[in-house]
Amino acid sequence: MQLLDFPDEVLCKIFEYLSLFDALNAFLNINERLNRILTSFKHQIDLTRLSYGQFIHYVEIILPILNKNHELKMIKLGDRRTPGQIELFNKLISSPTTFENYKHVENVVFQSIKIDELNDFINEYLLKLSNLVSLSIEIDYISDKDYPILAKLIINLFNNLTNLIKLSIEIPSGLSCSSLSSSSQIQFSSLIYLKINIKIPSDLLILIQCIPNIEHLIVATFWWSSQDQRTVKILKDIQLNSAQTTLLSKLHKFSLSINSIISFHFEEFQQILALILSPSTTISFKFCISNDFKPNDNLSNLINGQQWENFLKLYNVLNNFQLSFRLMNETDTFPIESFQSKFFQMKNWFFSYLKFPFKNTSIFYSIPYKFKSFDIPVDKEILTNSLPLNYASTLLIYSLNDQTIDFNDFISKYFPFVEKLLLDQLDFKEINANPLNQSSLHTVQIKNAPHIHLRNIYHLFPLINTLCISCFSIIDENHMPR
Repeated sequence: MQLLDFPDEVLCKIFEYLSLFDALNAFLNINERLNRILTSFKHQIDLTRLSYGQFIHYVEIILPILNKNHELKMIKLGDRRTPGQIELFNKLISSPTTFENYKHVENVVFQSIKIDELNDFINEYLLKLSNLVSLSIEIDYISDKDYPILAKLIINLFNNLTNLIKLSIEIPSGLSCSSLSSSSQIQFSSLIYLKINIKIPSDLLILIQCIPNIEHLIVATFWWSSQDQRTVKILKDIQLNSAQTTLLSKLHKFSLSINSIISFHFEEFQQILALILSPSTTISFKFCISNDFKPNDNLSNLINGQQWENFLKLYNVLNNFQLSFRLMNETDTFPIESFQSKFFQMKNWFFSYLKFPFKNTSIFYSIPYKFKSFDIPVDKEILTNSLPLNYASTLLIYSLNDQTIDFNDFISKYFPFVEKLLLDQLDFKEINANPLNQSSLHTVQIKNAPHIHLRNIYHLFPLINTLCISCFSIIDENHMPR
């Protein structure tokens, strides 16, 4: 049977395993049928995965052919895998002929871009895109002197691109929004989706005053310090000058993650949330603390179920609330009883608590409802603790320090409904465990394993139908049952 003998559905499935470039380079203009199947490949390109030769071939050969009948809508650029790619693109795009092939782009994604390259790209290309609606910028490194430059670039974008509705900005140390507060006229009114990482709480207060029409907001902040002078001043100014109880009256979804807490006061935190969450429109709120290196007494308010219940009762349309803690200190055990009130039980909301103290390891996963995933380090302290029953469908196990531990018995006992098992940094050459005869488990994914012994894998997981392996070496003694 030849390739073209397969039905369109099978060919579409085959093409899913190819990159955009490989599919176009191999099958473009062979016949009308393949051209029709390749339609979805013609409107977008990921240049980050191309070599220099492939990049030039796409720009000079493939794209001009496509633009005769199809407009390029999405482009992804980056220096992370192919250094110098953005600089080269900036040079090529200066040609009017080349620009014609990219003028209809609606979605642009940058990876590992430098500030000077971003400045050139915005001025020479982005500001000329009248149809641009989505922009993603990932910066691996930025110096202190470049923060004001980046802020000016973002302001310049919104002053000229009135159709931009989706923006994602990821910076290692977070974006300082102080430049945005220099003028009360700055408004990013077109934005309805924003994903951004910032430095401190005052940046969040400055930001929400600039995005009145936002519907989906994802914020990560590196430090949280309550009652610092700048935060207190901005908060008071907003409360005095705004007649609205919330600044984001159209917000549907809000996600906030905090990397580290220096000091925390729940009352101030509630005041900030009240300016963000809308009682009439916000349906989802996710809150996660990744680390807390400095214990403080006020943190206990943050993990107090009664405090959260009193606040959340004000938001009647909220139907999804997720509260997650990943802490590194000597704080007390998570107060499970405070989150077991009738209010929380009726909501079926998700809470998780994972502590990495310096001496012992303890773990808690509170309300037993079925949610996406659950991740744990496995050692004797974990496996000898008495844990509540978990209904997670995906389980990640990593850093198995004692190979004599039978983690399969642990899974059967505490995770009876797991469907996908992710195993990281486990040495299967030495591992000793009973077979996991769990009917719900269908997929096992293994990565960063120094040795994979296929016979042992088959013994450990006899009922799975999907096995994904990424490791250093695989041992196959040809004893696998066929």
